[in-house]
Amino acid sequence: MFPIVRVTLALCLFTASTAALAEGLAEGMAYEGRYVGHQIVEVEVQTAEQLNALLAGEAEILNCVPHIGTLRIAVGPQQLLQIEKMGLETKVLFNDLQALVEAERGGANNAARGAGDPFADFFLDYHEYDNGVGSIVWYLNELETRNPGLAEVISVGTTLEGRTIWGVRITNQAITTNKPGLVLFGCEHAREWVASTIPSYFGTNLLADYGIDPETTSIVDNTEVYIIPVMNVDGFLYTWSTNRLWRKNRRDNGDGSFGVDLNRNWAEGWGGEGSDGIGSSEIFRGPAPFSEPESQAMRDFFIAHPNVKAQLDIHSYSQLILWPYGFTATLPPDQPTYSVVGLAMQSEIASVHGLTYTAGPIYTTIYPASGGSLDWTYAQRDILSYSYECRDTGSFGFELPASEIIPNNQELHLANMHLAQWVAAQVDLSITESTQIPTVIPPSTPQALTVDIVSIGENIVPGSGLLHYRYDGGTFVTTPLINVVGSQYEGTLPGADCNDVPEFYFSAEGSISGTVFLPETAPTATYLATVGDLELAFVDSFEADMGWVVQDDVGLTDGTWDRGAPVGGGDRGDPANDFDGSGQCYLTDNLDGNSDVDGGATSLVSPVVDLSGADAVISYALWYTNNNGGDPNNDVFKVFVSNNDGTDWLEVAVSGPTTQAGWTQESFLVSDFVIPTSQVRVGFEASDFGAGSVVEAGIDAFIASRLTCTAAPAPQIVSARSVVDHGGTPIALDLALPSIEPRALGVSRLEVSFDQAMDASTAENAANVSIVGVNNPSPPVTPTLSLDVGGTNLTILLSAALPDGDSYAVNLTGMTAAGVDLDPSASSFAVRAILGDVNQDGTTSTGDASIIKPHFGEAADVTNALFDFNADGIISTGDASGIKPLFGNTAPAAP
Repeated sequence: MFPIVRVTLALCLFTASTAALAEGLAEGMAYEGRYVGHQIVEVEVQTAEQLNALLAGEAEILNCVPHIGTLRIAVGPQQLLQIEKMGLETKVLFNDLQALVEAERGGANNAARGAGDPFADFFLDYHEYDNGVGSIVWYLNELETRNPGLAEVISVGTTLEGRTIWGVRITNQAITTNKPGLVLFGCEHAREWVASTIPSYFGTNLLADYGIDPETTSIVDNTEVYIIPVMNVDGFLYTWSTNRLWRKNRRDNGDGSFGVDLNRNWAEGWGGEGSDGIGSSEIFRGPAPFSEPESQAMRDFFIAHPNVKAQLDIHSYSQLILWPYGFTATLPPDQPTYSVVGLAMQSEIASVHGLTYTAGPIYTTIYPASGGSLDWTYAQRDILSYSYECRDTGSFGFELPASEIIPNNQELHLANMHLAQWVAAQVDLSITESTQIPTVIPPSTPQALTVDIVSIGENIVPGSGLLHYRYDGGTFVTTPLINVVGSQYEGTLPGADCNDVPEFYFSAEGSISGTVFLPETAPTATYLATVGDLELAFVDSFEADMGWVVQDDVGLTDGTWDRGAPVGGGDRGDPANDFDGSGQCYLTDNLDGNSDVDGGATSLVSPVVDLSGADAVISYALWYTNNNGGDPNNDVFKVFVSNNDGTDWLEVAVSGPTTQAGWTQESFLVSDFVIPTSQVRVGFEASDFGAGSVVEAGIDAFIASRLTCTAAPAPQIVSARSVVDHGGTPIALDLALPSIEPRALGVSRLEVSFDQAMDASTAENAANVSIVGVNNPSPPVTPTLSLDVGGTNLTILLSAALPDGDSYAVNLTGMTAAGVDLDPSASSFAVRAILGDVNQDGTTSTGDASIIKPHFGEAADVTNALFDFNADGIISTGDASGIKPLFGNTAPAAP
C-alpha cells in the first residue's frame, strides 16, 4: 500500500465571483443595521440548476468563482428560506454577520482604548479613508510630520468620483543618488480591509527602526519605498457607508450594474481567462484596458517612476504569495528569480507565527486571472511583481477581526523586508534548473542542458558560467554556458558512448558572492546520466481505463484516487488542469471543495508492464501539495516499484513534507531499485495521517520505456603528415579529421612519442602547442598538454575538443629553445591519434584508436602508425628505430 492526500482551498482569492449582491439591494441601503439577521453559511451545490437559482436570488456568494461544489454565502432570513426550499443543506459558519461587521469596524477596540493615542494605537483597528483624526489620510500626514527628511506625502492620482489616491514616499532625502524603488499598494478590491493596513505598517516600522536597525537604515538610505494604503478609494468608502462586501470601483455601467474590477482592467492579457464582460460580474473587466481613472493613475505612476524594481499588490484572503502570470500558464522568463525571492518570503512569513503561505504563479496556484496589475508591471515595466492574499484561509474571510491586524502585519513585515533588501541590492547568486536535467541521454548525440543563473544585487562575472563534465572518472572538462534569454543559460554535453557514465555539474561566479554551484555541493555531488535509447513499452495519458488499481486504507475517509478532467479549479491546492493537455489525469478525489485525502492513505497502482530484457526508465508528471489546513507540511507522497507483480515493493522517492503547487516531471531508472522483469508495477501513495491538512495529488503522462544502446562507429583520421625542420624548429604535424561527430568526450587526443634523451626539467618546457583548423584557422584551439618522461622517451599528450568537418595542423614550437634537436640521425618519433579517450588517463581500448593512413602510402597499420620523418615519402631504416607502437610495448621492426 502507498498513501495519498487531498485538499480544498478557501474561496475568494485574487479573483472574484461572478455573482454579486443585486444592485437594488446594495444601493440606497443604510449601512447601520444592514446585516441584522444575516448569517454566513456553507452550502454544497450539486447541480447547475441549483447554482443558477442561487445566482438569480439575492444571496451574496462569497466564493471568487461560483461553481458546483462548496460555496460560502451571506444570507438574510428570506434567502436562507429559499435555499432550504431548494433542498440544499446549510452549515452555519457565522450566526450574526451584523455583529461580526460591527466588531470589525473597531467598536470594541475603540471602546476599550478610550482616549488612547490615535497614532500609537492605529493598528488596533480598521480605519476610514479620510475622516479626520485617526483616519488613513490623517495617519499618512502624521508619518510625514513626525519623520521630516524621511517621509513625504504624495498624490498618486484621482478616482472616478474625484477623490485623491494618497501615498507616502519613504527615503533618506539627504542622499540624492539614483535609488531603486519598491511600491506597496492595497485595497484594489474595496472589501479587503486588512490589505489597507499592510503598506502603512511596513512604512511605520521602516521609519521607527531607522538609525537603530542597520538593515532598515540601509533600505531607507538606499531605496525609495512608496506606500499606498488604498488604491480603490471610492469603493473603499462605499464599504464603510453602504455595503461592507463591495469589491469593485463605483463606475455606473449603464445597464443597471455598478463597478469595474480594477484588477481585471490592466492592459496585459486584458479580456482573457478569469475576467468577465458582463457589468454585474464581480470580475467585470470594464469596456477597455485602463478604462478606469484608478488603474490609469497607477499605470502613470509606474511609468513616471522607472526606478521601481519591485511591487506588492496586496489582497485578502487565503494566505498566498503570487507572481505572474495570471493570464497564461506559461511561466515568466524570470521564474527562477520569482521562485528564489518568493520562497524566501514564504519562509520569513512562516518564521513569525508558523503560518504557511502557498507560493507560485497566479494561473497555476489559483486559477486564470487576466488583466491584473502584476502581469502589466512585470511585462511592460520589468518590475518584479508580487501579490499577497493575506489572512486567513476562510474562517473569517474578508471580515477578518481587528485583532488579526497586528499578527498578520508582523509576519508580512519580514517578507516585505526581504523584498526591500532585494531591491536595495543585497547580494545573492544562484543556479537553478531551467528545464529538467535529463537522466537519460542518447548515444553519440550532443545533449543541450539549460540552467538559470539568477543574480540578485550583484553582477555575474562575464564568462564564468561553466558546464563541467567527465565520463568515467578522471579530470573534469569545462565548457562555457551560453546566455540564451533572460537568466537562462545553455551548455552542451558532448556525445557519449553506450558504456560511458556522464557526470556533470554547473558553476558561475558573482562579483561579490564568489563561485556557486549546481548541485550546491558540487563537485562532491554531481548529476549522473545514463546513455541509451528509450523504446516505449507502456504509455498512459489517462484518457482511457488501462487497468490501474486504487487501494485505500481501511480508515480512509476521503480523497481516494479518481481519473478525470480536473474540476476543482485549483482553489485548494489541487491542479486546475492536467499536465500533458490531453484532458484527463489521476487525482485524489476529483471533486470541488473539501475533498482532499483524510484519515489514512490512498494508493494508485499501475497495470503490469513487461520491462524484461533490458534496463528501463519510468517517467511521470506529479502534482503534490500539503501546505494548507490545520497541520501543513507534515505529510509526504511516496513512489514504489515492484518486479514481482506487487508481491514486494521498494520505495523509490518521497516528495515533501514541504511543497508548492505545480506539475513536475519525475523519472527513475528501474535497475537502481529492482531487476527489470516482465512483472513490473509502479505505485503512488498519498496520505494524511496527522492532524487535518489539505493534501492534493495528481499523476499524469505515465511512460515506461526500455533502455537500449547502439554504439556509433568510431571516426577515423583519414590522413596525416609530419614535417620537421632539421634545425630543430618548428615541428608541424598535419592531420585531417573526417566530418563526423567526435565520440565520447568529443576530445581528440594526439599522442606524440619522441626517442630523445631528456630530463624532467627539460620536459616541462619542451613545447608550446596549438591546434589550428586549416579551413577555419582562427582562432586556434589551445589543447591540454601533459608531458611524460620515461627512460629515453618523451611523450607529449595533447587533448582538445575539435569540431568536426575540418582539417587541423598541430604546431609544436619552442623545441630548440629547450635544447632539443630532433636530428633524424639521432632520434625518431611515432604518433597515435585517439578520438575521445573515455578514460582521460592515457589508457585506451582498441576502439579508442583510429586508423591512420600515412601520407606516403595506401595501407594502414593499426599497430604501427609511422610518419615520414624526411617529408619526402621515403622511409629509411633509421627513421623507425625506437618507435613506440600504438598498442603494446614492443617496438616494430624497421621497414
